[in-house]
Amino acid sequence: MKRIFARPRGAVSQVFYVSESLLMDCYYIANQSRPNNAEAIYSSMAQEVNDGNHILFAYKANDYLYGFVKGHLSRKYLGAAPEAKIDWLFVEPGCQRGGIGTQLVAAYEQYCIQMGAGRVSVQPAPTIQAKNFYAKCGYAPAEVSCLYVKNLGR
Repeated sequence: MKRIFARPRGAVSQVFYVSESLLMDCYYIANQSRPNNAEAIYSSMAQEVNDGNHILFAYKANDYLYGFVKGHLSRKYLGAAPEAKIDWLFVEPGCQRGGIGTQLVAAYEQYCIQMGAGRVSVQPAPTIQAKNFYAKCGYAPAEVSCLYVKNLGR
């Protein structure tokens, strides 16, 4: 059985610049549960966030990273409301089920609302645990190209 620790007292904040140190922390957290994603994170995340093309929120306590969510907004055509996607969400395995993921998703959703997005999609949610987590956050299965989606009231 997985040991669950109390959630560290920290805060979610938007990250505008991914340093090598933060990149390694993100890689470490992802590598614990999904090594294939960890390699993708390491190879692309810093450039995507630092160039302003992707959004990153991190949960830190005492300068230690416990989780992060990265996503991006895009427009299908000029004048359309942006569509938001969550690319990656990872929480330190020992801190899962402590509310960190929920806080990260809520911060990302608030950002998306401010940017005019009408919904957030997740593609894919690869595990039963992830599917259950997103369902708990209000996401529901959607069309074939997108596993889960949540309308943001717009």
